[in-house]
Parts: sequence; C-alpha cells; structure tokens
Amino acid sequence: MRPLLNKNIEELILGCSHYPLIYDFLRKKINSNIKIIDPSEALIKKFNESFPIPKIDRYESLSFDNVKFFVTSEKYEFFKKVKFWLGINKEIRLVNLRSNV
Repeated sequence: MRPLLNKNIEELILGCSHYPLIYDFLRKKINSNIKIIDPSEALIKKFNESFPIPKIDRYESLSFDNVKFFVTSEKYEFFKKVKFWLGINKEIRLVNLRSNV
C-alpha cells in the first residue's frame, strides 16, 4: 500500500468482501485524514431491500436452528455482521485451518 499512500490519496475504498475485516488495522496504519469507505453496509442494506421477507397474516419466522458459523479470525466482527444482517444471535466458532504437521 505504500505506493498508494505516497500519492497523498484522500479516500480508500475497501473494494473486496474481506477487506472490512482489516478496517481497524488500516485505520491505525494510515493517516487519519484519509477517509476509508466500506461499501459492505450499503450493499447489505440494498440486498435486504431487494429481497425482503414477505409480510403475511400469520408470521412464520425463518429458522436458523441448524445454521452454524465458523470463522478463521475476527470472531466478534463477524458476530456483529450476523446480528445486523440476519437479526439473530448465534454462536460464532473460531477455527484454525492450519495443519498440525
């Protein structure tokens, strides 16, 4: 990122789905004058508008009973996204994908 930062940029767009995971790291490493744009929240809001849960006379909630979440890092950040996106509190399990060889 050094060549990019040497250009005296004003904004940095997190243009990949996993970049929000390093937001805090980036914020600490780059000049506070540089605005970091994270499109993930706007994207999920748009997604939710495009695929709303239909309202019916009797409410049938979606079941997430059999859904399990596993992450390799940033467990709390992922938990916040699940709560925001799905409106549920599910256990998020941290796993290590490295081989113990």
